[in-house]
Amino acid sequence: MTSQAARMLPPSTVALICDGVFVDQEPTAEKRPGHIELARWGEMFVILPASAKVIGQAANGLGANLLTTILASPRPVVF
Repeated sequence: MTSQAARMLPPSTVALICDGVFVDQEPTAEKRPGHIELARWGEMFVILPASAKVIGQAANGLGANLLTTILASPRPVVF
């Protein structure tokens, strides 16, 4: 979840319906999955809440941030 999405809908609420919730955070020295590995990891992706900006980026193939790495996924995406 982006920081804006977390303001609209708490990650703990999303966790009630999803197996894993990833929150966009500042980069750290901790090793975390790369953006391509993250896009291939899940069985299905849920973009919740989906803003018009994110839907537009995905529709036009613009992978501008971690959230839009779903473009690299062969899995279904639900907005």
